[in-house]
Amino acid sequence: MNKTSPLKIILFASAFFYFALIINTSFIIKGERYFTLVDDAMISMRYAKHLAQGHGLVWNIGQSPVEGFTNLGWTLYMAFLHIL
Repeated sequence: MNKTSPLKIILFASAFFYFALIINTSFIIKGERYFTLVDDAMISMRYAKHLAQGHGLVWNIGQSPVEGFTNLGWTLYMAFLHIL
């Protein structure tokens, strides 16, 4: 008898839940699907983009630096991805 482990059931259920969540929070404009990120991720990504472009950790290019991201590690990781 093939017994499925509880861990496999939980992982499958989680993957299904996250897939459904991602699809349900996306939207279509003129036939192209767009996905959304939560505010914190978008804020960190903006800082990362500006850092990767050489402007430093700033919210708006040319203005004084203001700490607005919550996780420096993720911001630096995303900056690295922007550089690539």
